[in-house]
Amino acid sequence: MPDDRNLRDLLGQELSDAFPVDSPLGAYLDWACRASAAPAIYHLASILTVACHELARRGFDTRNSKLSLLFALVGDSSTGKSHAMTLAQQFVRKLWDDGLAPSKDPWIEPAGQTRQLFETLRGFYDDDRGTTVCILVSEEFSSYFRGRESGVEFLCRIADGRDMQQQAAKGTKTLKAPTISGLFASTESSLASAFTADSFFSGVFSRICWIHAEPRIDVDVLINEVDIYDERYTKAQETWQQWFAGLGLHEKLRVELPREVGTMIEKAAKERPWLASEAGNPVNAVRTRLLYKMPVFSAIYALLSGRITINATDVTQALKLGTILLEHAHRMRAITDSDIVRTIDRASRLIDKTDKGITRRDLYTSLRVDRKTVDIVIETLLDKETILEDRSGTGTVRYIAATSDRAEQIRKQRAAMSQVDGNVVDLRRHPGIRR
Repeated sequence: MPDDRNLRDLLGQELSDAFPVDSPLGAYLDWACRASAAPAIYHLASILTVACHELARRGFDTRNSKLSLLFALVGDSSTGKSHAMTLAQQFVRKLWDDGLAPSKDPWIEPAGQTRQLFETLRGFYDDDRGTTVCILVSEEFSSYFRGRESGVEFLCRIADGRDMQQQAAKGTKTLKAPTISGLFASTESSLASAFTADSFFSGVFSRICWIHAEPRIDVDVLINEVDIYDERYTKAQETWQQWFAGLGLHEKLRVELPREVGTMIEKAAKERPWLASEAGNPVNAVRTRLLYKMPVFSAIYALLSGRITINATDVTQALKLGTILLEHAHRMRAITDSDIVRTIDRASRLIDKTDKGITRRDLYTSLRVDRKTVDIVIETLLDKETILEDRSGTGTVRYIAATSDRAEQIRKQRAAMSQVDGNVVDLRRHPGIRR
């Protein structure tokens, strides 16, 4: 017999409390969770990405944030990652068939070189809105990180909505106001093998909403007793059509976050589970960025509920979704608990403990890892500007914490020596000072 449970029972209380069930999201999940055996959280992430893009291409935003989200669905093979993504794409394409389509297909596979992707994205600039809106989609996200160091910083800039420039034969080209969402999928093992230390510490890990789910066994789907285009599908399509029509009735495009509601996010940051974990825990950065994304989730929820002003319910639901996403980030242990990540953390702590700094040889001895790994650790910490090189004194290079008094002296010397004989000095290669 088909599953006739109501949606809240189907999803469970935790997930039901994390979004407005009586909204287009709920109508979609009521269909998708019965049409596919993929975990419900995969379906929610997929359709949230669609909703976010639909709002962004109509020009909605908040005072301090563009409406964009990056989701990565992670799990073993046959978990349903690709199926959840495909259902969401097919669902919205059917809506577009009714005259609601954007001027060009916004689903972009981030393949090829970063330079090529840059040029492709520039084609989505909207002169009327002043933004670049589309969706990046990849069913094997790990491939994006293989051999594309420039692509990591590129993805960070997209997540932050920062303008980007690229030199071309005829001058400088600009990718303006990227308001780009992303929906990606991969197995954890593939990501772990592709994620370098530079990838992790670039900040790209903390800019993505990770969904790490286990497979769900649905007997109805397995024995083909589900009519994928049943009355629930029809109802979901009608609900979304009505929502799209209602979006055009809003007189304003700026979603308001009243101060008294915004303080709920500030208060949550001081309570569990939003309190930072032990120093050095790589999920701390995820926690911080998720908190800053709460106005975006809240704005999407408000608009899904037919309002242009965020209320306390929107924020409460967004925070509950945030705690779920935080838990899923903790599950990414193949990346966050990798040997290189732990070694970088240990090295940073060792250097922090001494005012005089520490030599490369001292790090070899203390960390008890091979020299190649120590070299990677040092370069990563230098690139992050967590540490500085101190070449003064005996001539032996010592590594000091960027927050130390000695580091401040080096910065002053850097400023004094920034011009030599009228030429700018490359301080990374200067014999006396390095970043």
